[in-house]
Amino acid sequence: MSRRAEAALLAACSALYLAIATRAGTGLLRTQFDNDAYSQFFDIQAEALLRGDLALPENSIGIEAFVVDGREQMYFGLFPAILRMPVLAVTDAWSGQLTVISSFVAWLVFVVAAWALANRVVATTPDAASGRQPGGLGVEVVWKVMIALATPMLMLAGPAWVFSEAIMWGVAAAVLFQWRLYCEMAESSSRNQLLLAGALALAVLNRPTLGVGCLLVIVVLAAVRARRGVGAGEYRLAAAAVLGSLLLVVPNMIRFGRLLGPPMELQVLSQIDEQRMRMLAYAGGDFTDPRYLPSNLLAYLRPDGFSISGRFPFVDAPTEVPTVFWDAVFDITYRTPSIVATSTLLVVTAAIGLVAGLRTVRVDPVGRRLLLAALAGLPAAATLMIWGFIAPRYLADFVTLLLPLSLIGAARAAVVLDGSGRRTRRWLVGGAAVLLAWSVTANAALAVSSSYLTGPD
Repeated sequence: MSRRAEAALLAACSALYLAIATRAGTGLLRTQFDNDAYSQFFDIQAEALLRGDLALPENSIGIEAFVVDGREQMYFGLFPAILRMPVLAVTDAWSGQLTVISSFVAWLVFVVAAWALANRVVATTPDAASGRQPGGLGVEVVWKVMIALATPMLMLAGPAWVFSEAIMWGVAAAVLFQWRLYCEMAESSSRNQLLLAGALALAVLNRPTLGVGCLLVIVVLAAVRARRGVGAGEYRLAAAAVLGSLLLVVPNMIRFGRLLGPPMELQVLSQIDEQRMRMLAYAGGDFTDPRYLPSNLLAYLRPDGFSISGRFPFVDAPTEVPTVFWDAVFDITYRTPSIVATSTLLVVTAAIGLVAGLRTVRVDPVGRRLLLAALAGLPAAATLMIWGFIAPRYLADFVTLLLPLSLIGAARAAVVLDGSGRRTRRWLVGGAAVLLAWSVTANAALAVSSSYLTGPD
């Protein structure tokens, strides 16, 4: 695909994203609630950082605050707040109203990084020198549209609040890391290692579970290369891992006095909500417990995880809350669609990619690099499976794991298309088109419906 064609496709996808995020004209400063609740957290954190502090003003974020040694802290990653600092240093006119803009920038970073990864994969294939695109232009266009509009990242465009924004930035940073990781594995250089270190820093300053995954991949890459000898490149990778570890741990130590994660019992909500208290007692004071696994597996992976309604936008979350097994005590279980039912094309191509990648891992360097990139998303997806809270926004935690695998699957599908007859090709192309249309429709509809939710749905 030419740069001009790719730019036109990105513009079209961006237009649809913004139409959903702004509810076709509500505005870029839209918030989920009229009083800006759950939209101003990062602005408050940015103001604290401008004062040279991490602690927030008392009662500024309500029940979401963690009270540690008499100081209130926020548990989200710091990057979205850092991003706001230049704006708030000049004016507070838009304080609490930057969620849609920040989320759109995160989505752009996600899409551009994912597309750049795909372009890099094409450039490092055996047929690249001849100018031939493996699988043809059609497969590339379908895959790029799928990434932009047929994953939970589009669904998160609906709710204009801090919870969706934080996850979007976490996924975007992790995919940016995957792109830079692939570049470094394909062509090691000091420049690529510097950019990889920057992407790692961005990842750990956003969503900790994704940051940990990226950090572990850096350690694995450095260890594998060190077996062949230690040089400047290996030292730079080690330095990147040390820097990432410090950025992950030090802010958490300052805020909560522990290496990773907040002490859940110190959150204001944990001290006033009876269900939260029961959940923490059940799970041993944390949000994770292996007994949540069967309930989460069914909720997130069931093939019928959606419902059809008689009113616009017609596709919605299941009508019932998730089924709970083994009498597990959850904090909250929202009506939650499944990744299989709503992002079907992503899941199908990822499944094909996993099988194909494992079968050819010894002889296919491209697949091997993408498998390692996929490992960056494994800790987040695995943690989600034993998390005592089921909600639609967590579907995005699967994206970092599935995206590199789906790229392997798309490449494999392209090879099959090239070697198929006309009849088989029609069926394959038609099937992919149907799955793409459904996935875009489902995620767009869920985004629209969730943008209007202002109560305990």
